[in-house]
Amino acid sequence: HAAFPEGGVNAIYKLTKALAACKGIKAEDKAILDFLTGVNTDSYGTYLGFAMTDEISGQTVSSGTVLRNNNGYVKLTNDCRYCVTEDGEFIIKSIKDKCAQNNFHLEIAGHDKPSFIDKNSIGVQTCQKVIKSHLNLNRDITIGKGGTYAGKIPNALATGINTTPHDAKLPDYVKPGHGHAHAPDECTNIAGYIDGIKLIAEVFLELDENLK
Repeated sequence: HAAFPEGGVNAIYKLTKALAACKGIKAEDKAILDFLTGVNTDSYGTYLGFAMTDEISGQTVSSGTVLRNNNGYVKLTNDCRYCVTEDGEFIIKSIKDKCAQNNFHLEIAGHDKPSFIDKNSIGVQTCQKVIKSHLNLNRDITIGKGGTYAGKIPNALATGINTTPHDAKLPDYVKPGHGHAHAPDECTNIAGYIDGIKLIAEVFLELDENLK
């Protein structure tokens, strides 16, 4: 997942590193592969010059996620989620400068400024209360990071509805490691989905009371 690239293995990194080590490769091709490998050497934008963190949103993450050949030109799509206290223009300049040093050209497909909601806000605390009660949990719900529609809407909060125990009950024909979010054969348990809708309704009703 682009919001948590450190949790996986980047196939592009594996590929470009292996190709760059091949005997007989042309110097100009190796330079291209070395640049692509550098971008994915870690998941924090270190090679591109903007590894940073803050206490509010944590570590900036950055990873090359899509590699393609377009009319003889190599193109790498890079996904970056940066700290809410940092300046996106600085990151753009850092990437642009690094690209120029390596004969690459930067195209910005999109730039959405980061969004942040205080964990002590009414919305987050209401979700914590209702979900913990609904699921009979004695721990706080994990507050994650990621790119969602919520950042586009004032005071919006994104929360998943598939957080019920039903989700663990996948059909027997679903292979191990499959079926869950962002996994092969991603699916959802219908009972869990319906229960999740009820849970969201509970959150709405509680929020309505708390915001009066």
